[in-house]
Amino acid sequence: MPVRIATIIDKVKIPFLRLVLLCLISVSISNTASAQAPGMLEFEGKTTKDGKILSGATVTVYRNGTIEQEKIKTGKNGKFSFSLVFGVDYKIAFSYPGCVDMHVMVYTGKLPKEKNNIFPLYVLDVPFFETTNTSVRITKYKNPFNKVIYDGKKGFMDDEAYLAQFLKDILIDQEEINRQLAAKEKAEKDKAIADAAALAKAEKDKAAADAAEKERLAKESPKEEH
Repeated sequence: MPVRIATIIDKVKIPFLRLVLLCLISVSISNTASAQAPGMLEFEGKTTKDGKILSGATVTVYRNGTIEQEKIKTGKNGKFSFSLVFGVDYKIAFSYPGCVDMHVMVYTGKLPKEKNNIFPLYVLDVPFFETTNTSVRITKYKNPFNKVIYDGKKGFMDDEAYLAQFLKDILIDQEEINRQLAAKEKAEKDKAIADAAALAKAEKDKAAADAAEKERLAKESPKEEH
């Protein structure tokens, strides 16, 4: 406690008033310290695959999208958690062998200064799927599959417009899947026909070459004398 404040308290002779004054000063100091304490976003979630908990997934946090801050692997419960200090934007990347790499963007860089002392919680489920999945446009995952933004009050939320558009863009309807399968089958059939034709031609050319060589050798061999 500063000397000046202690002197003021000492000058208050009535014990009860001294106690009240001391309590008021303590509350003031506590509130000031709390107001000055930087807040952060508690970012939690779990990883799944085919509707089941996925352990061993790698989760990496990048400050401003490029500077690696932290990397963990999910445990048996598939859960992960990070404390993200306000003032920068974050890229959180998710990966697992044989599955599509994904990431989300978390925007805390433009949080109003008067809100820097909040401690909101945001929870995210991350559904992994294999790279062979034909019902999803995998190339779309070069972009973030979600964006987390300040809700204007005391928390963070999904960018609903972005998320809705992303989900619309990645899903392939059944007709398109059928067209892709038909095109794949046709390509495989055409390749098989082309390979068979190439093999038949190679065998024919070899037979012709063997016959020509045999004829040449017959002509060059000396005739038997009678």
